[in-house]
Amino acid sequence: MLDMKWVRDHYDEVAEMLASRNNAFPLDRYKELDEERRKTLLRVESLKEKRNSGSKEVAVKKKGGEDTTALQNEIRALGEEIKALAEKMGKIVCVTYGFSGFDLLSQMRSMILNGDIGEVTMVDLRYAHGFACDPTGDKQAEGQKWRVDPAKSGPSFVLGDLSTHTFYM
Repeated sequence: MLDMKWVRDHYDEVAEMLASRNNAFPLDRYKELDEERRKTLLRVESLKEKRNSGSKEVAVKKKGGEDTTALQNEIRALGEEIKALAEKMGKIVCVTYGFSGFDLLSQMRSMILNGDIGEVTMVDLRYAHGFACDPTGDKQAEGQKWRVDPAKSGPSFVLGDLSTHTFYM
């Protein structure tokens, strides 16, 4: 299996390798899709940055007693655009509330996107959590009930909560 970045950086070489093996893989289409995916990811990151700064601005304005209705509508529209882009890419948007805004995570995401730590090809996330150890677990713990209620957790169930921690990197 070839690394996507390597294919991008050695496009002509990959085309020659495919031709020498009489492989009809649509490399040009792959390149188009890869470019579209990367542009979409950059757009999503930009929208998320605007949404996050807007959310902080809402908090400041609310503390000052200002009306935030228009700003909240703008933030909602950004969320809808993020959702539409995800659907276009065949993805499900999941939300995690506490972890995604951590400064360390923002710094890590920036370092990854800028290539400061090289190319990240895999993230191994291990998440030890006690809620599933008890048979009653999420069903009785008030703060955890949402995890097992599809109306609240959506189609991703608890895995969406845990998996998004890695996604935010």
